[in-house]
Amino acid sequence: MSNPVMMRAAILPLQFLLVNLLLPGCAELDRESAAGFLVIGQDQIYSEVSGHGFPLVLVSGGSGMDLRQWSSVVPALAEDFYLVAYDPRGIGKSDNPTAQYSDIADLEQLLDHLGLDRVGLIGLSSAGGFALEFAVEKPERVAGVVASAPFVPGFEFSQGMLNRLQVFSQAAQKGRESFLDSMFEDPHFIPAPTNASARPIAREIMAENFDKGAGFNPALQMQIDPPLINQLPQIDSPVLLLAGELDHPEVLRRNSFLAEQLPAAVSKVVPQAGHNIPLENPDAFLGAIYPFLRTLNP
Repeated sequence: MSNPVMMRAAILPLQFLLVNLLLPGCAELDRESAAGFLVIGQDQIYSEVSGHGFPLVLVSGGSGMDLRQWSSVVPALAEDFYLVAYDPRGIGKSDNPTAQYSDIADLEQLLDHLGLDRVGLIGLSSAGGFALEFAVEKPERVAGVVASAPFVPGFEFSQGMLNRLQVFSQAAQKGRESFLDSMFEDPHFIPAPTNASARPIAREIMAENFDKGAGFNPALQMQIDPPLINQLPQIDSPVLLLAGELDHPEVLRRNSFLAEQLPAAVSKVVPQAGHNIPLENPDAFLGAIYPFLRTLNP
């Protein structure tokens, strides 16, 4: 969707900024949690680190949600992995961009700042697509990718999906509550049949992110060229593709296409979940990704 409210939404920054609290080097941060801001140019990027072990980066932004979308799976993952959860520019506590920028360059600077050479990436929706883009542009930094319902620019939507996105876009023009109502009335977005708390949690996160998204200028965001869809066969990193069984059929069709295009991809369908598997069914999400993650650092 081209609407910047959907693609890049974020809450206003907190009144205090823990600038440069994140210290360079993995060893020091391996033993305790930390949170803070990394200054890049005129802007600041927020991240939280926790856990110990092989490094995994949780990329937020998918479905207009900040890093809190990972809150249900972080405690378990932190038992076995060193986690870096971060908000790209225009998301959560990170600044809206003030000049032209590259999400790929931003993530690379964050990895350098933390002293991390090679990581696993986990992303959902548009953030899942970005994780694949990073694997194209910086293959030496990527041990593997978990892409849950990844959005891939250039993939041709069906008319049914175009109609669905048009409903969301028109609702967004009417304001926050209209937009949220349209999203949560959709049977595929967050049905959460076995987790009643997921829907109010997701709605709260999206509501807090909606207003700032109107101030995001998508023209400042640099895109990879050629687009991801034309470079999929070049991704040599192992990729785990996930889709919720209750997600829109278009998402499952797209994952099937990706599985054919990516040289080292496996695909799984997660039960009792729609588009936002980590929030809707965190146990099933963890069960789906753990065998894959263990192969990244044998």
